[in-house]
Amino acid sequence: WQEDASRYGTLEIGEGAILKAFREKRAGSGWINAGVYLFRDAILARFPPQRPLSFETEVFPSLLDQGVAVKVHKVQAPFLDIGTPESLVQAEAFVRGNQNWFPSPPELA
Repeated sequence: WQEDASRYGTLEIGEGAILKAFREKRAGSGWINAGVYLFRDAILARFPPQRPLSFETEVFPSLLDQGVAVKVHKVQAPFLDIGTPESLVQAEAFVRGNQNWFPSPPELA
């Protein structure tokens, strides 16, 4: 949840955590899109392969228009925005200050 969600896509979430609408960059507060998706292959097969595809402007609107129930998982956690140079610096500082949240990857053989 972001009090100022104007830089992000926001989600209108209905009963049972089902996505009702996806709105790109509007003023106000709301649940924001973290950009993490899990879809079955059959859902993705509905869209043309081998071309760029926008989940926000193509996939979500199409699925909602078709009546597909898209489940939303709400997470109350810090959101690390890296969309501007300033927010990237802030995210890097957050990660450095909270190393215990971000374990180091295993050594590669």
